[in-house]
Amino acid sequence: MSDAVDDALRSLERSDGLDEPQRESHSIGWYFHVDVEGERASRTAISPEEVHFTWNEDLSARIRVVAGTPSRADDPALALPSDAPRAGEVLRDEVFAPGEYDPLLPDPPGRTPAELEEFLQPIALGGLSSGFALFDAIDTAFQAWSLTNEQQGSLLELIDDASGVTVLGAGLDRAGRPVIGLSTTHPDVAQERHILVSQETGRIIGFEIYMVEGDDYFPGNAVISYTLYEGRTREEDLDHRIARRLGAARRRPRVGRLGRRARASGHPGRARRGARRRRSGLPPCELAEARHGDDHSLGRSVGSCATGSVCAFSQQNISGTKLSWGSCSTHTIPGSFSVKSIANARSAGSILQARNGTTVLASATGGTWKNVAGTTTNVRCLE
Repeated sequence: MSDAVDDALRSLERSDGLDEPQRESHSIGWYFHVDVEGERASRTAISPEEVHFTWNEDLSARIRVVAGTPSRADDPALALPSDAPRAGEVLRDEVFAPGEYDPLLPDPPGRTPAELEEFLQPIALGGLSSGFALFDAIDTAFQAWSLTNEQQGSLLELIDDASGVTVLGAGLDRAGRPVIGLSTTHPDVAQERHILVSQETGRIIGFEIYMVEGDDYFPGNAVISYTLYEGRTREEDLDHRIARRLGAARRRPRVGRLGRRARASGHPGRARRGARRRRSGLPPCELAEARHGDDHSLGRSVGSCATGSVCAFSQQNISGTKLSWGSCSTHTIPGSFSVKSIANARSAGSILQARNGTTVLASATGGTWKNVAGTTTNVRCLE
């Protein structure tokens, strides 16, 4: 583990980077979206998303989400709903006036490992000595901040000191970039979290959530979340690389493995443990030129949360893996899912609460959404 971190730190010293942390995040990801009935998954889909998020110290912000090509997770051959988004369709283009955006991490991080640990503490799932809690907090921070090389190095030092972190090995991410995979396991659930570190720059450039065993919501032996971040200092940005590699060429991604266990070039969907993933997996994300079609955030839905539903998301700003319920009730959040935001697409008089037990962590009125800090064990809808 220490050798992998030392190699990354040396690469960081040689590579270009930001002079100061920036309030912005640019990513592309592939995520499970699960419709839940009776506390069990009734329908699952893979939703690729390109997310561009910028915000300012005065709490103004803009969130722009563009769709890739969705597919059914249970059976890619099955038809999608008639209202499924098209590749390149703008799902959201949301603008916040000064004072309107509510960030989970409003203040910029410091530079030392101790300062980065203090920065991450408000969003940590318990103490940061656990590799799983640390991976989760770093993933959340990357959804809102772009960090300097020095700060990235401090994060790697924290990872090196955390318990339960192992090296998966070397491989390629879905943009074809060489990476080293780091892994940690959930303390209570058969789930792994992976961080992808660039072998070229030493920077953290990707995150993956892998279900070792299934539960009532997610299948086992499956990647349920895969996020890549574009390098703003690179000559060739991630948008172009993925559009060229996965869109224009219209090919399945090349499948590599990090050592014997890794899935760095994989994507959400089932994978055979201990064997090469089949090349006939789920379709790649096709990034076409953005089309300003129907705005899914207006009128009938809140982001990707359909009208009449309440939803929980694994990332800030109602992005990432999603659990959706069509009824207004109290719904249990499985241990395999960390809630970072909620959306309420029901009537104006309704309230959706993210709760830990009976303690309310965040509330969203009808037609709105809210970011969530802390551990959510249930969401409660009131009408």
